[in-house]
Amino acid sequence: MTRSLLFIFLMIACLRAKAQTYSITGTISYDKGVIPGATVFLTNTKKTTSTDASGRFMLNGLQPGSYEVVVNMIGFIADKQSIKLEEKSLDIAFKLKESNTMLRTVTIKGKAIKQDPQDLRIFTSSFLGFSGNASQCKILNPEVLSFKKNNKTEMLEARADDFLEIQNDALGYKLKYLLTKFQYQFTSAICYFEGDPYFEEMKGTDEQQKQWEKNRIVAYLGSCRHYFKAVMAGNSRAQGFYTYEYRQKLSTKESPLRRLIDIDSEMVAVNKNFKVMLARQVVLKKDTIRSTLHIYYLNHISQIKQFVDTITVDKRGVITPGNGFYFNGYWASQRIADLTPLDYFVDPLEQKK
Repeated sequence: MTRSLLFIFLMIACLRAKAQTYSITGTISYDKGVIPGATVFLTNTKKTTSTDASGRFMLNGLQPGSYEVVVNMIGFIADKQSIKLEEKSLDIAFKLKESNTMLRTVTIKGKAIKQDPQDLRIFTSSFLGFSGNASQCKILNPEVLSFKKNNKTEMLEARADDFLEIQNDALGYKLKYLLTKFQYQFTSAICYFEGDPYFEEMKGTDEQQKQWEKNRIVAYLGSCRHYFKAVMAGNSRAQGFYTYEYRQKLSTKESPLRRLIDIDSEMVAVNKNFKVMLARQVVLKKDTIRSTLHIYYLNHISQIKQFVDTITVDKRGVITPGNGFYFNGYWASQRIADLTPLDYFVDPLEQKK
């Protein structure tokens, strides 16, 4: 093959590789017409835009995978759609509902809204986390938060009337987080929250940039997303993960049976972009066998229990639905301060080379 022909083939290969990105476009409207100026973003990414005068938006340069498209606009109830990009771009539509209560300001009739400092401390630590990164992470606008206590259930709930703005000086990100649910149980100290963030890169000195990158590598390696991305690549053990299955009969107090499994091959391949994890809890002779996966990575241990029949994983390590697992151990301790965007990736095998 001549050099010119080889060059042409290489160019075609490059063009094909670039062509494997897609876009999500759409229109945002309500009963009275289109909505210009609405914020549109993809959860856990740096992809964000706003609608134009005709209510249209575009998010491009997207790899095949599962995405959550979120729309937010003052005066309307935020909305979200789960999207799967495979072999073509998609055009979607949102029809928002007007909110009964407009954005709450920080004063009512000239009086400042009071927050219990203890409630704010509980929320901040539970939400941001307890890692070293959390000590360098702060909520810039805590005034948008309001709290409610239920004395019967001993539960603290929180809501936010606008995006929570978070500055992470450890990883070099600013996040905007649309909080949809927060619950903290006082007796058990168990916290549960849901929401949709998007990221913005912070600007810093060369020294800061280097330190941010070091911290991002530490935050990513061993994370839930790193694990599932490695599973999709079929080399989770080579990347340092060891997956053990613990099986226990619920009717007895016997110690659970423990076995090392090849999780890469046990996942069911849908196509080159998606795999499916099937529920591992089974019923044998009227006895339920509960299955828990324990994932070891260096000195970290994480446990996961699956609550839905199937969980889909894409090549970026994104799991759908996001609440299909119950996490315990190291992954449960990773909170907002340890988040990296979905387009952030470190290959430890390449680093070893």
